[in-house]
Order: sequence, then structure tokens, then C-alpha cells
Amino acid sequence: MNVIDVTPRPAVITAAVRFLQSPVMSILGILFILTALKWGTLLFVVPQYETVIITRFGKIVRTITAPGLKMKLPLIDKVKRFDKRIVAWDGPPIECPTKDKLYIIVDCFARWRISDPMLYYNRLNDERSALSRLDDILGSDSSSTTPYLLAVVSAFAFFASILLHELGHAVVAIRNGIPILGIDLWMFGGVAKLGKDADSPGVEFRVAVAGPVVTVVIAAVCFGLASAISGTSDAINSSQFDNSTTGTTTAVLGYLATINIFLLVFNLIPAFPLDGGRIARAIAWKLTGDRNKATRFAATLGRLGGYAMIGLGAYLWIVSGLAFTGLWLAFIGFFLASAARSAEAQAEFAGRIEHIRVADVMDAEPVAIGEDAPVSYAEHTFFLRYGWPWFPVVDAAGRLVGVVSREALESVPAEERDTRTVGSVMARDDGTSGLRVRLEEPLETLLSQEGLARLGAIMAVDGEGVLRGIVTVDAVRRAVQTPA
Repeated sequence: MNVIDVTPRPAVITAAVRFLQSPVMSILGILFILTALKWGTLLFVVPQYETVIITRFGKIVRTITAPGLKMKLPLIDKVKRFDKRIVAWDGPPIECPTKDKLYIIVDCFARWRISDPMLYYNRLNDERSALSRLDDILGSDSSSTTPYLLAVVSAFAFFASILLHELGHAVVAIRNGIPILGIDLWMFGGVAKLGKDADSPGVEFRVAVAGPVVTVVIAAVCFGLASAISGTSDAINSSQFDNSTTGTTTAVLGYLATINIFLLVFNLIPAFPLDGGRIARAIAWKLTGDRNKATRFAATLGRLGGYAMIGLGAYLWIVSGLAFTGLWLAFIGFFLASAARSAEAQAEFAGRIEHIRVADVMDAEPVAIGEDAPVSYAEHTFFLRYGWPWFPVVDAAGRLVGVVSREALESVPAEERDTRTVGSVMARDDGTSGLRVRLEEPLETLLSQEGLARLGAIMAVDGEGVLRGIVTVDAVRRAVQTPA
């Protein structure tokens, strides 16, 4: 049986407990932690076998050779450590030709030590650079182009992986009725530009998850091929960037397997507009039934993820001294946070106009030219009369078949304009050129239509493709500026 002590506590103890639970103690605790972190970056230890150089904003301020506990300015001074001991270097075996045109195997071995730490830091910065310099001077065949060829092949293969990732999104989007305006490859990876948003959470999820699935397949295939060529052990070593890997093909395949895993993990971060954020939006959309609310939720995750990357990048730069890594991570975080804010603003805007349809803003009396009309008739009756740069073209049943411009008519020789028809010179529309939109589509769909930006207007058609109206940029602008 449990016994509960109900003896009243003295007033002093009660007051002490309340004080410990108060916001004041929380603030004091935070200040204590910050102070501990500050003093943790103030003191450092110099072992007997190391020489330390202190740099401030990239410039050397002092050199420490005596061992012991030392002090530096926190968050400003950087500690560069160099080994005083003799360091070994073992170069790779290389083939050297003799006068008899025979090749012998030469194995290079060297021992070296840092005699002038300041000169060493100014020239090479760290031990890895020194070993690389020794490799260039002693341990490599300067006439070999294999390393450069491998670097080029690996770079192209990596971009091919990104392209396949985006093609995965594109193929699934097209199969679900979403047109693709193009695929852009750039410094952060790639993006498949969708012609419109998904119309259901299921479609959103399938499109978002397609890219990561392709990346998993690429990583598995690369690792499987590396294992088949050199064995599982070498495949694991190559995927860990181990220099002991034998075989150039295995090295490239191992690199591709690892870099695609990194790409997968990064893309699955639940930060919109990454794939993980789009998956989170699809799940939130399914649970709430509101796409705009789900977008705002995913965008909030994206902003938080971006701010976290910026904070981590600042820590790596200021505290750990990894300037390039920290700046790059902070830059990516800034990009994610900005993209998330844009998506959040777009969701709020879409929420204001979600009740407006194409039929609500179109001009219901479109002026169109029949495709069988002679070029001379179209020129005098339409272009000279209205002065517009282009007109929609319809067939005998009133279905939209294309667009004809003034330049297209003027390209026809004068003696042929009475016999040539408009249908022979028009730009034909097959339904995928971005020149048409359905009557029941939401107004938000128009904002991403390429035809609206290219022509300044877009044709509204019914379910059978019959031209029912024209939506101009001015009409869209008036609709979105009208208070909801």
C-alpha cells in the first residue's frame, strides 16, 4: 500500500519551491548555460606534442609552443593545431618507365615534420593540404588524367541523378493530369515546374514521394553494381569515401550511392517546399480537408527548418570555425525560409480568391476567326478593324483549335492571301500548349498559366473544347484586387 505524506510544508520551503519554479529561475538558468558556453570557448588545452596558432579574423595573432591551459577571446579567436612530431606519408605505388621501355613499380615513402608553423599555415593551412601536396609531387603520375576524368564523370552522374529525381515528379504529375512546364537544374538541385497544383491530397502525396523513391532506387542500384563488381566490402568502403578503394568504377558508384542518400535525407526534411514538406502538406491536407491551411502548416515547418539551418550554420562558422560549411548551410536555410514565406503568402492569397472561377472573370463574348476563313478576310475584317495582335481560331463547331497572329498573316505573300486559309498559318493548340483553361477551374490556376503571361490573355473552354470566353490579364488583376 502506498502512503502519501500530507504533512504541511513550512512556508519557507513552499516559497523556495515556488521561486525555483518561477520564470526568474528559468532566465537565470539560461544565463548560466550561456556563461558556461562562453567560458568553454575561452579556455583550451595545448598538449605537449602540438603547436597552436591563434588567428583572429583570418590573421595570425600569436603562436603557442608551451603546453598547458591557455586562454583566447571567445567566439573571435580560432585555434589551429599542428603536430610537432614526425608524420609519415605513404604514397600509392606508381609505374615508372625505364630506358628499356619496361615498367617498374615504385613505392614512395616519406617522413616529414613542421619546422615553421606560421609559414606552414600561410602556405598550406592544414595537414590534409600538405599530404595532398606530397601526393602531387611524389606520389602521382602527373601525366595521368584518370582523377580528372573520374571527377567529370561523377559530376555528370550526380546531375543525372538529380534530373532523374525531378523526372520522377514529372512523370507522376503528368499521369495525374498535371502539366509540366519544364525542369530546372541549379545550384541547390532541381525543380519540376508544375502547370497547376494537385487537386487532392492523394495526388499531392504521390507527386511529392515520387522523387525520393527514384533517389532510393538510384542509390540501391549504384551500391548493388559496386558490390557485384568489387564485393560488398569494397562497395561499403567506396560509399564511405575510403581511399583504400580499388577500382575506379567502384569508387564512382560508391560516391553516387552516398551522395544520393544525402540527397534523399535532405529532401525528406519536413520543410516546405522540399519533398518532405510537400509530403507533410499532403498529410495535413488529408487530415484537415483544407489545402490552404495545410500549405500554411507546411510553410511554417519550412520557416522553422530554415531558421534552424541558419542557426546551425552560424554555430559552425563562429564556434567551430567551419566558415564555408556554415555559410553554405545558412544560405540554404535562408533560401528555404524565403521560399516557405512565399508559399505561406501564396496560400493566404489563394484563400482569398478560392471562391472565384474562370467563368466569373472571363469576357463571355469572345471574338474568334474560323479556321477556314481566307487570310485576306481575316486581315481586313478582324486585324484592321480591332487592331489586336492575335485572335483565337475555332472550327465549324466552335471548338478552339489555335491562335493566329498578325505576324503570321503578314508572312503570307500578297498574291496568296485570298487562297490561303487561317488554319494553314495559325499556331495550332493541342490542349497542352497552355492557351486554354476550363470554365470551372479556380482563378488561382490562371496565375501559373504560361499563355496568360505570353499572350496577355487565355481562352476559356467548356468540357467539349468549345470557346466560351477570354480571360485577360486586366480581368484577372481586377478580380484579385477586389476585396473578398
